[in-house]
Amino acid sequence: MLVGSTATTLLIYLLVLSPEGIDRRISAPDMQRVARPVDQEEEKGQILSDLQEDWGLSNAETEVTLFAVKGFSNKEISELRGSSIATVKKQLSSVYRKSGMENRFQLIAYVNDEAITAGLSASRSAGE
Repeated sequence: MLVGSTATTLLIYLLVLSPEGIDRRISAPDMQRVARPVDQEEEKGQILSDLQEDWGLSNAETEVTLFAVKGFSNKEISELRGSSIATVKKQLSSVYRKSGMENRFQLIAYVNDEAITAGLSASRSAGE
């Protein structure tokens, strides 16, 4: 898995190649926008920190939510946390109840939407 500047560099290289294979230069502000998706993981962490307070989540519920939003299965979450799958399911059920979400997909969509909105707001603020 690529992370950090390597992933950003690869993403930039992929985006600056036209279908004809001709390298096109992009400006620094455009590079900032290209690199933005990599920063969404940071946004998600901050959003979950805010939601922990808003929804009254425990630290364990917040951690399980973060793993779920990142795409880990219940089994993977249980292995990472050293807990049973039943515990993970119980914690996620509690998160759904406290957040008003009906399932994992709604939760993921909500957090991703919040991350995108936060990213757009930050980009607009930086551009002013």
